[in-house]
Amino acid sequence: MTLESPLKELQHDVPTCWNSVCIMMQSLLQAKAAVIQYMLKFGSNYKGPILLDSDWEKMSKYCEVLELFCQATVLLGSEKYVSCSSVLPLMSALQKHMTVHDDDPGYIARFKSATLDDFQRRVTGVNGVEVLRIATALDPRYRTL
Repeated sequence: MTLESPLKELQHDVPTCWNSVCIMMQSLLQAKAAVIQYMLKFGSNYKGPILLDSDWEKMSKYCEVLELFCQATVLLGSEKYVSCSSVLPLMSALQKHMTVHDDDPGYIARFKSATLDDFQRRVTGVNGVEVLRIATALDPRYRTL
C-alpha cells in the first residue's frame, strides 16, 4: 500500500495559540491514512497510544465544533480590513453554533455547554458597547440584521 500524498509535518498544540488544538487535530485527520499505515507496518516499535476508529470520529466531531472559533479568530485578528463591525454578529453565530442539539454525542454536548458558559462569561457586556453596535449597523454586510 502506498500513499499518493506529499509528506507533511504534523502540527503541534501551542498553549498560547487559541486555534492550535483545532489545527493540530485537523492535521492529524489529514494524515490519518499515513498514521494508520505506519501503525500497521511499524506497530511493534510504537509505544504511544493506539488511535481507534472512535478516536478518529471524536477528533472529527471536535474539529467541527472548533472550526467556527478558528474562523472567528482569524477574521477578528486580521489586519487587512476593519473587523469591529463583525464582533457582534460573530458572537451571535458562535453562541448559536455552541447550542447543544439532541443529536450531539454526550462528550460534544458537555464540551459545547462548558465552552458556551465560559465564552458567555468572557463576553458579558460586549453587546452593550455602543461603538460595536453602530459599526455593525453601518456595515452593509449586516444590513438585514
